[in-house]
Amino acid sequence: MTVNTVQQLADYGPDRCRTLTVQESRRFCRRLARRRYENFSVLTALVPGGLRDDFAALYAFCRWADDLGDELESPDQARELLAWWRRELTECFAGRPRHPVFVALRPAIERHKLPIEPFDDLIRAFEQDQTVRRYESWEQLLSYCRLSANPVGRLVLMIAGEPRTEELFGLSDAICTALQLTNHWQDVRRDLRDSDRIYLPRELHSIQRFEERLLATVRQGFAPDHSFLDESRRLIAACVERTWPLFEEGAPLPGKLSPATRPVVWLFLAGGRRVLRLVESWNYETVLHRPRLSAAAKAFFVSRAWLARSFARSGSWVGADGDATSTGTRRVREALRHCRRITRRRARNFYYGLKLAPEPQRSAIYALYAWMRRADDLADGAPGAAGTAEWRLQKIEAFRAATDAALAGEVPDDDPVWVALSHTAATFEIRREALHAMLDGQIEDLKIRRYETFGEVREYCYRVASTVGLVCIDIWGYADPVARDLAVDRGIAFQLTNILRDFKQDYDAGRVYLPLEDFARNELVPEDLRRWSDPRRCTRLVLEQVERAKSFYDRSAALEGLITPSCRPTLWAMTTIYRSLLAKVERVPGRIVADRRLRLNSLQKGTVAIRARWAGMAQNTGPLRAGSS
Repeated sequence: MTVNTVQQLADYGPDRCRTLTVQESRRFCRRLARRRYENFSVLTALVPGGLRDDFAALYAFCRWADDLGDELESPDQARELLAWWRRELTECFAGRPRHPVFVALRPAIERHKLPIEPFDDLIRAFEQDQTVRRYESWEQLLSYCRLSANPVGRLVLMIAGEPRTEELFGLSDAICTALQLTNHWQDVRRDLRDSDRIYLPRELHSIQRFEERLLATVRQGFAPDHSFLDESRRLIAACVERTWPLFEEGAPLPGKLSPATRPVVWLFLAGGRRVLRLVESWNYETVLHRPRLSAAAKAFFVSRAWLARSFARSGSWVGADGDATSTGTRRVREALRHCRRITRRRARNFYYGLKLAPEPQRSAIYALYAWMRRADDLADGAPGAAGTAEWRLQKIEAFRAATDAALAGEVPDDDPVWVALSHTAATFEIRREALHAMLDGQIEDLKIRRYETFGEVREYCYRVASTVGLVCIDIWGYADPVARDLAVDRGIAFQLTNILRDFKQDYDAGRVYLPLEDFARNELVPEDLRRWSDPRRCTRLVLEQVERAKSFYDRSAALEGLITPSCRPTLWAMTTIYRSLLAKVERVPGRIVADRRLRLNSLQKGTVAIRARWAGMAQNTGPLRAGSS
């Protein structure tokens, strides 16, 4: 039992409960909400002033119940005190609140006509924690979340005055379950160490004595058995993969709420997604570490929610991530959401810019990216008997035929990527020859491993990148045909940046995209650059490539001013992110052969996106200057 819990029970427990006024009780709840660590505070400035006391009282109820269930010396003592907490709840609903939490909660119950059932379900969840410390199946774990998490979301909507419909409650349940599961994957180590609880379903284990070895790893702080660590990563990765669809299912909720409630709900949705991505970025090693949001990351999300609320428009909310919720049939909407999920998880640099585009252009680009991702995977998939160059070539040609069918409105099957591409082709002019050129670039990757001249590299860049730019400006819209030439140059600039950034990874995979003539001029071979064996010459070679890429950015600088104003922030953000990567290479050329791939972190990319939106709002009729990073 923690010192804090002992003191709380001494002052406000069943044997002695100090009497406080409503105002004193509200201050008591606010202090509790502000001093406890959560991924996000329930009392951010986004919460409407008139609701903060009610939210604080709800949080305090949950916090006290959680502490009674988790921080006592024995399950028997916990069950006894949770039974007392239920009696206090009954007294509160009868109009006789005694404990400060219930004194503060009573006005909220009356004001919002809150039912007792969600509160009772939460207590039942904490009681279940005293008897169930392992979960046999995924369904059993979801049932627990229905008691421990979903009631909170429903109560938040009720307090916020939102309609009490099954649609909104269902979306809220999906988000709350996803948040609860995310906490479980974040807290694997802490739950086992502090409470002897494992929420990883046993049906997903594939290793003997898993729980015994997990306990040993948690106690020691390291995993002497690397095969076990690999298995724990695989297990947590499988759980994370099952959690993402729940976030996706609930994603439309903020866009369906009132302007005052949207940013509050979006903040928790976005924060939960960010934590889940942290679990992924930590290689699912939460048996050893507990990833948590930094203060800077929290501030970024709160600022973004404020920005979104400031620029919210009728029928659309830029922070909601609810793309494509009003486009086409349900089948099309689901397909476009599927493509958005692929883009968010795999287009680490482009996604932040793509989110800034309006609908339906945004979802069209998501569909295009999902199509390109699948084509790229055909060329770069894992080697093996079913992954020879000839096999991949056949698959790409079959993919080409399926693409033509989708462009003609003949969806080959119910695959969401084809559904989304067909819908996009029916909405915008998608040039068949551009998609074919992209596929030709994939085939080139199967056949050519090194390039003699920059002219050859430039042709490759056109096929795999400039064609993408041409399709994008067709979707965004442009006022002058010269935009097409500029889009070609911008695509080459992007691809040259990629080639520099990914030199080590490409070399290790057997490919070198930097021109061999440039190596020869600097009296080097690719192996020298990989080993960084002659720092002076290697630096000179890399800086030459940087200058070449910068020249293509400069040549295409007028592109932003030629496309549809509402889509300019998207291109500006994408360009600024890539120019920032190039600047990192220019500052430290040797980073292209470092083990860790050069990148911008999420906060840096998010900051660029916020700047792009502000600039777009301020200069909606004039050009944004790309590259002013």
